[in-house]
Amino acid sequence: MNFFPWPEISNFHNLRKYLKQYPESLDGYSKIRYLAKVKLDGTNAAVIISPKAEVFAQSRSKIIHPSDDNMGFAKWVESQEKYWKKLSFDDKDLIIFGEWAGIGIQKNVAISQISKKIFAVFCIVFRHADGKITLETDPDLIKEIVSFIPDVYVLPWFSQKDEKFNVTIDWNASAEKLQLELDRINAAVLEVEDCDPWVRDNFKVEGIGEGLVFYPIGTDAESWDKFSIWLFKAKGEKHKTVKQSAPAQANAEVVNSVKEYADLVLTEARLEQGASEVWKTLAVAGQMPENMYLADSRLIGKFLKWIEADLKKETKAELDVSSLTWDKVNKLVMSQAREWYLNKIKVS
Repeated sequence: MNFFPWPEISNFHNLRKYLKQYPESLDGYSKIRYLAKVKLDGTNAAVIISPKAEVFAQSRSKIIHPSDDNMGFAKWVESQEKYWKKLSFDDKDLIIFGEWAGIGIQKNVAISQISKKIFAVFCIVFRHADGKITLETDPDLIKEIVSFIPDVYVLPWFSQKDEKFNVTIDWNASAEKLQLELDRINAAVLEVEDCDPWVRDNFKVEGIGEGLVFYPIGTDAESWDKFSIWLFKAKGEKHKTVKQSAPAQANAEVVNSVKEYADLVLTEARLEQGASEVWKTLAVAGQMPENMYLADSRLIGKFLKWIEADLKKETKAELDVSSLTWDKVNKLVMSQAREWYLNKIKVS
């Protein structure tokens, strides 16, 4: 069975920069309407069901198995196999994307305080025999497919006062004209960070949320190629991987020195994420009952490579607007990341 990746989701200013650089990606459109779903802090996962009713589990990067697992997800999928098999189609693969979240998967957020692990579905992808990819993001339609499976939940559209939160973004507009919608987005993200409404309503647990993911609606958004580009995310202060002024902003932050760049991008959230990701590469990771990982001296090389790759991918806009290059910032950034990781080892 072929692995099918969930797209990397840009933040607002990176997507805006990309669409300015590659306007053909808008396919002639300018204004795109979005609905949002709460971004749970867990680990990206998916279940694939083939036309032959074969069932596979995957992490963000590969097909996984109980012997090569990611936080117990493959083992759980295997335990529910009789349910997944009922979802097979004759002519296409069904790929159910969600967040594997709950106790022991992340920490310091509302969803990590619930008493069990859950699979919170946010999208279903159909991989047709002719290679065509279609998708479904509507929560009500997703529920019709998966709601009978134990410990599977469907993330709803984020609402305020019983109304779906929606924004329309004109990607060709100036930064000034975008600000009204950005203010609405930022206020909503801060509301979720203050108390994750989905976790509160479903599990009676109050705590911080990570942010929101914005899904394009209509306007050819059912096309996988367009959908995977037009998605964007906005995270709250405690989950920012860049210390930008607001969760969503039109332009990247400008810094005046290499030191300012390192301080801007080496947030606790990014460093913790990198340490967690490399820890998951160890066989013992799947056996950890709580609180994810312990820093491990064997992994410092992998950790630094992860940080380098992540920064090159995620912070090119900040480098560009600040007239910096990776060669200029590399030495200090790697030194500070290494120092952070060594300090983690000392306290583990």
